[in-house]
Amino acid sequence: MDGRAEKKLYRKYKLTETPERAGANEDANTREVIRRRYSRLLKEGKPLPDLILMDGGIVELNAAKDVLINELDLAIPIAGMVKNNHHRTASLLYGETADQLIDLDPKSKVSIY
Repeated sequence: MDGRAEKKLYRKYKLTETPERAGANEDANTREVIRRRYSRLLKEGKPLPDLILMDGGIVELNAAKDVLINELDLAIPIAGMVKNNHHRTASLLYGETADQLIDLDPKSKVSIY
């Protein structure tokens, strides 16, 4: 709210164990979480966000966009937060094919949570 994280809206998910998820399958994990979260908001008639910022690269971003657009018919803008070598958000990845990068000024007074 007003540019601040609303931690009461954060959710943790216990992911479904399947053979194709042996090890870390970021694509499948992202798809499951996005599907579960936004299906529930739709089912309960709760408000949807104006923007989704997610911690993840191109694989996670494309998986989330695919579920939102092709499965849930939602057009919510989404961007991936790209980290630098110090694990700080350095840029945002966005666009139709997740090919656009917005570099963030590390000296800006705006912070990404």
